[in-house]
Amino acid sequence: MTLKSQKRFLRSGSSGIIFVMETLFQTSLLMLIQEGLVERVETLIDRAISIGGDPNTKTWYHFETGYLRNGQTLTAMEAMKKEVVVSGRRWKPSNESLATCLEYLKEEGDLEKVKDSWSY
Repeated sequence: MTLKSQKRFLRSGSSGIIFVMETLFQTSLLMLIQEGLVERVETLIDRAISIGGDPNTKTWYHFETGYLRNGQTLTAMEAMKKEVVVSGRRWKPSNESLATCLEYLKEEGDLEKVKDSWSY
C-alpha cells in the first residue's frame, strides 16, 4: 500500500480504522496463543469485554485452537460453543478440532456430554 493510498484509507472514515485495529488485535491474539500464552490472551479479552468489546467468531476460534494445543480440550469445547453462538450457527468446526474433542469424549466415556454441551 502506497503512502497516498494509506492516507486516503485513513481519511475514508473510522470504519476503516476499526477494521485495521480489529485485524491487528486478532493477529496479536493469534501470535500470543501460538506462543502458548493463552492466559495472557484471556486477560486481554476480559479487559476488552469490560470496556464493551464483543469477541467474534475468529477470536473464539483462536482460543479453541490454543486450548487444544495446550491439551485443554474441555476448555476448547467451551470456546467452540461460544464460536457457534456468535456465528449464528453459520460456522462449522475444523475437522481437526472436532475430531480431537470427540476423541477426548470417547476416551472419557462421556459422549453423552456432547448432547448436553451443544443443546442451547
